[in-house]
Amino acid sequence: MYDWAELRHFRNLLAILERQGFRAAAEKLHTSQPGLTVQARRFQENASIRLFLKTKSGRIRPTETGIAFMSLARELLDTRDEVIDTLIAIDRGDIDTLRFGCAPLVDQGLFRSFCGLHKEILPSCSLRLMHADPAQLAQEVVTGEVDAAIVTLPLTNPELRIEEIRKDRLVACLRRVSPLAQKAALSAADLQENLAVLYHPQRTPTHMNCS
Repeated sequence: MYDWAELRHFRNLLAILERQGFRAAAEKLHTSQPGLTVQARRFQENASIRLFLKTKSGRIRPTETGIAFMSLARELLDTRDEVIDTLIAIDRGDIDTLRFGCAPLVDQGLFRSFCGLHKEILPSCSLRLMHADPAQLAQEVVTGEVDAAIVTLPLTNPELRIEEIRKDRLVACLRRVSPLAQKAALSAADLQENLAVLYHPQRTPTHMNCS
């Protein structure tokens, strides 16, 4: 559908927006300024979007769409690198076992889908499943004991790449005299230090598997 859009276009447009100009981007990319100008114009025309505006000084100022483009383009280019690194590792035979973790309150169906996706990509690779609380799994991902894990938020760790994949409703039962009961809305962080959870028995670790 969008065969006209190539990875080099995202790389080049990202450089234009980050450097706030065609000349600076051309110098970074070791290419010609006129070529970048044509690419940027054609990309925006084909997508019917506007990524930037030119100020009177000649500098580039990203539009709201342009700001979103920068974030998405970086992610796209990072994904390209990850895909190539993964293919190289598979070809070398470096991946024979994948270790996936799952926190107790994670939906069983979601975890099975996660495991199934990787089994589809690496059918001959064995899966080793681990169950623990979010903090422990996060630490095990950092140390390399676990390759990836699905946990419940909030979770912050500067050493991890954390992606939100789903949101579920959470029901909080509070005493009327609780200070939290006076708030119009609660965040997960409000409950983190004073939390008791009742959860469905089918979501306990003993019932979770990907066989």
